[in-house]
Amino acid sequence: MSWFSNIVNVYFAPSKTFEAIKESTWKQGLVPLLVLVLLGLASMGFLQDLMKDIQYDETMKRIEESSRIPEEQKGAVIAQMQERFENPSMVSKVVGWATVALSNPIRVFFMTVIVLLIGNTIFGGDVRYGRLVVMTSYVYMLSILEMAVKTPLMLSKWSVNVYMGLGLLGIGEQGGFLNSFLAGFDIFALWRIILIAIGMGILYEKETKTFLWALLVYWILQISIIAGIQGAF
Repeated sequence: MSWFSNIVNVYFAPSKTFEAIKESTWKQGLVPLLVLVLLGLASMGFLQDLMKDIQYDETMKRIEESSRIPEEQKGAVIAQMQERFENPSMVSKVVGWATVALSNPIRVFFMTVIVLLIGNTIFGGDVRYGRLVVMTSYVYMLSILEMAVKTPLMLSKWSVNVYMGLGLLGIGEQGGFLNSFLAGFDIFALWRIILIAIGMGILYEKETKTFLWALLVYWILQISIIAGIQGAF
């Protein structure tokens, strides 16, 4: 099947995609990785003003609440930061765009390491990292739909705090552990976990549920750690 068919089937018939890439090499993951790069750049194009506003507000808040900056110097520091936001250097622009462009591929590579550890180390499989990268990169094609759904909501709310899961309950203080923990249970994140488990089942030729339980344990642990860090700061 073509890469386009593989992307479409991730949504409607994921087993077909994973069967098609079962004997793949890492080069077959280049197309979905390129799609993720372009998706990141498109997201930056739509959300750059929102992200700039958020970064500005957070920076000003940190300066105003900082005990390390003398009160008589805060005005000058704020003016300096305002100038940087209004007239960013070319280097900062390039770094910003590059960071966004590479964020999704980096997530793929990191998640693939987790998949490799679970499949090869815990369950004694023997699937190469490159093949797992291809599988994981196709799973992350869900980001296309995720961006299409969440970006308009972010723009309408003018906030990145858009939830598609338990975060909608609004339980707990914003930024607190419980609120952040529930926000982590996102429908798209769960969908990715399920697809990765299906892909692992096909590539490792074992039952999907074997990997699903392991991935769910990892996912909950990850959510707990992130929520703990956010709650602490």
